[in-house]
Amino acid sequence: MSMPSVAERFRFYNRLKRPEEFAAVFSSRNRSSDNFFLFLAKNNNTNLARLGLAVPKKNISSAVERNRIKRFIRESFRLQKGRLRGKDVVVFVKKQVDIKQAKIGQVLAKHWNKIAT
Repeated sequence: MSMPSVAERFRFYNRLKRPEEFAAVFSSRNRSSDNFFLFLAKNNNTNLARLGLAVPKKNISSAVERNRIKRFIRESFRLQKGRLRGKDVVVFVKKQVDIKQAKIGQVLAKHWNKIAT
C-alpha cells in the first residue's frame, strides 16, 4: 500500500479543534443520521473541508475501539474531502459500531453523499 500524496493526507488544517468551531456546526440544520452516526455539516466560507469527531466514552467504553472508529472515519473523510470543500463536518458516534463489517463503509458513504449536497 502506497502512502497518500500530500494533497490527500488528513492535515491539521482539515480538523475542527476549538469548542466554538464545534458549537457552530452543532447549531446547523444540515444533518444525516442513522442508528450509529449523526453527521452535522455547515458551510465554512473557505475552500477547505474540515472534520470534527465526537466519540463519547459513554457510548464506546474501549479506548481501542474509539480510536479504531476515529481512524476509520478520518480515512473515509480523507477520501471524500474533495467533494466536501467549504464544509465543516462533525461526526457523532451514537453507539457501538462493528468496524469489521464491510457495510460500515457504505453507511459512511451514504452520509457523505447526503451532506455534500
